Amino acid sequence: MFKSQFLNNFTILRLAQRIIINANERSLGLQTVLIIDNQTGKIFEQQEAPQIEGETCLEEIQASSILGIYQGQLQKYLIVCKKCELVAQVLKQKYYRIQSVGFIGFQFCLDKKMYQEEYGQIQSIKEYLSNHFYFSYNGNPAQPLQSCYNNNYRDFSEFLWNNHLTNKFQDYDIQPQWYCKMIQGYVGQFQSKLGNEQIKYILISRKCRYQSGTRFHHRGINDDGYVANYVATEFVIMVKGFCISHVIYRGSVPTFWKQKGITGQVKITRNEQLCVHAYLKHFNDLQECYKSISCINLMGENTSESTLNEAFKSLVEKNQIDGVSLVRIDFHKICKNEKFKQIDNYIRASDKESIQFDCFAINTVNQQIMSLQQGSYRVNCLDCLDRTNAYQSRLCLRITDLLLVKYQVNHDLDLLYMIEDTKACEFLNQYRVIWAENGDAISQLYCGTNATTSEFTKKGRTTFKGFFTHNLASIGRLFNQTFIDSTKNQIIESYLHGIQNQRSSLQIYLQSQVKSYCKFQKYKLFALTWNVNGNLILNLQKDVLEFHQDYIPDFIVISLQEIQQYKAHKIIGQNQDIVNEWIKSIESSINMNGKQFCLVQQENLVGMLILIYSKVTLVQLISKISTDRIKTGLEGHSGNKGACLIRFQIKDSEIAVCNCHLASGYGKNKRRMESLEEIHEKAFKNSMKPLDSSDYTLLMGDMNFRLNSNQASTLDLIEQQKQFYQQGNLRQAEQCIIKLQQQDQAYEAKTKYPLQEYQEACITFLPTYKLNANHTYQTKKQEQIPSYCDRIFIKTNEQALIKQLFYKSIERFDSDHLPVTAMFIIDVKSIDKEKEANLIKEFTQKSNQLEEEENTLEEQQKYEKSATQKSENKKGMFQQFKDKFLK
Repeated sequence: MFKSQFLNNFTILRLAQRIIINANERSLGLQTVLIIDNQTGKIFEQQEAPQIEGETCLEEIQASSILGIYQGQLQKYLIVCKKCELVAQVLKQKYYRIQSVGFIGFQFCLDKKMYQEEYGQIQSIKEYLSNHFYFSYNGNPAQPLQSCYNNNYRDFSEFLWNNHLTNKFQDYDIQPQWYCKMIQGYVGQFQSKLGNEQIKYILISRKCRYQSGTRFHHRGINDDGYVANYVATEFVIMVKGFCISHVIYRGSVPTFWKQKGITGQVKITRNEQLCVHAYLKHFNDLQECYKSISCINLMGENTSESTLNEAFKSLVEKNQIDGVSLVRIDFHKICKNEKFKQIDNYIRASDKESIQFDCFAINTVNQQIMSLQQGSYRVNCLDCLDRTNAYQSRLCLRITDLLLVKYQVNHDLDLLYMIEDTKACEFLNQYRVIWAENGDAISQLYCGTNATTSEFTKKGRTTFKGFFTHNLASIGRLFNQTFIDSTKNQIIESYLHGIQNQRSSLQIYLQSQVKSYCKFQKYKLFALTWNVNGNLILNLQKDVLEFHQDYIPDFIVISLQEIQQYKAHKIIGQNQDIVNEWIKSIESSINMNGKQFCLVQQENLVGMLILIYSKVTLVQLISKISTDRIKTGLEGHSGNKGACLIRFQIKDSEIAVCNCHLASGYGKNKRRMESLEEIHEKAFKNSMKPLDSSDYTLLMGDMNFRLNSNQASTLDLIEQQKQFYQQGNLRQAEQCIIKLQQQDQAYEAKTKYPLQEYQEACITFLPTYKLNANHTYQTKKQEQIPSYCDRIFIKTNEQALIKQLFYKSIERFDSDHLPVTAMFIIDVKSIDKEKEANLIKEFTQKSNQLEEEENTLEEQQKYEKSATQKSENKKGMFQQFKDKFLK
């Protein structure tokens, strides 16, 4: 219906010191010129751009729309849409599909050879933005039709994919006509006759930008209540002077879960108590728009999906919300061999509910609102792709039929019954195509291929081509998961968050003022590290996890190494049964007197296991949990060495915990330091936030640091220490430990990144490795030197306060390592959002004021320099005249 077109809305001139943007389209209502200072990034409007002597135009660009400003690693870029296509129009609002974009560097054009990394990054983002993105000038494309007319002041920013790019324009009070709003998803329309009436049908799918990314990198819910593959789909019908719309949703199961690979088992990653807040937030957000939400769960009974079914069901039953219901339909069982018609009975069974949910309708002649949508469906399967596509297309067709009956559009057809009949009517043929395109778009965004059911949806039957396409899509998804998804996920992250090498001046300012807008509360944090040498150890409450009355912790961090023996066939994977046995042992020890603590999060990597526990009464304070694993064994291909990590928040303070197991051996200290650097470089890379940027970072584990000494002298010092201690000569005993530590390889590591940024309490205990069961050190080999392998380091940010109560080893000889424990008192902050907002506003105003003063001073200096130059030129001319006259 529409052709690709070039909207010549703006002419952009890139100069050496500034970018000048002229509006060519009168309908935009812009009477000014937009100027961006290339050096300072300041944006301002003027009646006309002042001329600067000697300034030349480096490049002239024609653009359809301005999308915003992107922060790269080397410079900032103005992003513009160069080519677009008009794809739909709802009343007066036009929707354009972006076909190509341009990045205009503030300071220079990127040279592919000189700036290869940034050039590749920008090219990837340009390609990403050229598929399934849409914009609109005369309206907010993220807003459903009902909210435009119903005094709903939500801007639906969760669906605006360039909101972060336009912040600078808003900071400088630039007229909103200069930049557009952009959504991701699908927009399409068709016109067809049904009965005696001409119908215009528009389909708009808006994908949420939060918890977005590729399929196996983003599953379930996040702490803010946003779920993966969260899409609001609105269909609009224009018929007989009415404009009718209805919105339905799809989204991942709203609990914390993950799955590794197509054949991987689903794993619930959080205690149910820790899921409740996010679950309630998700449905509260939905109910801001519609009071009633009917959840349709299409997953089956197989082992993988049944875990999620039970988790979803449990959350709904234990946290009942008025207006929210859950219906489970085993789609695969009902529609075996793509017999989708079998699902129609379930759809018809919800007719009464669909009628109650109603729709938004407006009389386009007199602008009278006829009805409002009161409820909506939320549909999910495992991926919210193929089954969801098939179900939603049929459900929306049934709702369409009911709405046409309500507004007296007579066509004498049962549309749902006839959906697979390609000869029934042209309306159904075009309906199938537009919903197939919608399903393909959402599938491409989430897993990189078309929907496996798209050919059936278009044709209404399974053909050889459809069978081939189905299998091709499945193979494509496996290929993408293995080779492409990680890179694509990084592109999405870098587009949404930009490339930040350093903290912004605002972040530094807020950090320095933290006490003025935060309240602090003290909590006890207990940490344990232990290499258990492949043993399952019980009865830990007697010593290792024995807490005296004054030292009962609020939170517990446990990091274990070698929970299973390393064998050639086991260094790649992890035995979950062993993990479960350890959890059972620990929980029986810390909950001897009733359930005081509950497991918040676990992560493991072959023999490494990290566990976070919280007091049951404090578990609601924890949020924003993320995990990671870094392999450093066999040059990064094996997990027998490396780290497993957990990052989480207590209120508004962030804590990161790293359990590492580094290379063993006296001569491997350089390798150990390289591994620590590698772990810090790779950890939480997808979040684009370094490991040690948290308020508190615990680095602990079997670091395998050895003593630069010989066996005899080390054993001699150990024996002396024991004798002095038994005699009560504590001063001499302490001197022996100091002498031992002077040989510690950790001292060299502490002079280099990253360990130089961490602190370790004074060690007052003997070496923790390598011991026999009879409480003596192993001495069979000369190279076996007792060492301080097991350590706990901590790093805090500038404003975070900490007090360490103890740092000690426990004489428990079930392993060849001793367990090492520490207790910290940490200051946990709660941010006063209003005070923080006022500080940000104050900082922005001061920054703008300083910027203006600097610009004024710069202009003054330029003027003075120009005047001086003219004076010198005059003097030069006079001297030449004088010399000529004298000659």
